[in-house]
Amino acid sequence: MRPITREQWQDAVDAAELLAQITTAQVLLFIELGRLFGLVNEEGEIDLEACNDVIQEAGNRGVMPSSNPIQRFISGKS
Repeated sequence: MRPITREQWQDAVDAAELLAQITTAQVLLFIELGRLFGLVNEEGEIDLEACNDVIQEAGNRGVMPSSNPIQRFISGKS
């Protein structure tokens, strides 16, 4: 549905702004978690070798990546 009235446009733009902020906050959270676990350096660059090492070591411990890790973080479920 496309907004038609001014009120609908206001609702749409407010929802879009909020969703954009939430998305930005989630990305920043992922980057911070990456830094915490040594997967992202201080310049925000991803260390693919460190990522692969964590995936391999976790697998050795019986821990596999979630089927939908983004949804896991969004929902707040562990």
